[in-house]
Amino acid sequence: MRELASEILSINGYTVVEAGNGVEALDLYEKNPEDFDMLVTDVVMPQMGGKELAERIAALTPEPRVLFLSGYTSTAIIQQGLLEVDTNFLQKPFTPADLAGMVRKLLDS
Repeated sequence: MRELASEILSINGYTVVEAGNGVEALDLYEKNPEDFDMLVTDVVMPQMGGKELAERIAALTPEPRVLFLSGYTSTAIIQQGLLEVDTNFLQKPFTPADLAGMVRKLLDS
């Protein structure tokens, strides 16, 4: 799914930096935070989940733009305490237009 999301965003003109897990993503961000306009992350990932990753990035950059992806429904994610109610969330599977549109909306906000 990471490769598909990366391809969709690249086709739509975005520069994408991929990471295999939350720890790797945080490391890439810490090295060059100015290179990142937003974070697109899965909720559940190895080593560090998306919520923790977003919180750690928020400690470095106030109010980062974050889009969470998951195969779980938003209701299930919220009920399990993995995300808050007002979180930017896109459920898998999604269309290329859904992903590109949500990213554009967040970048424009």
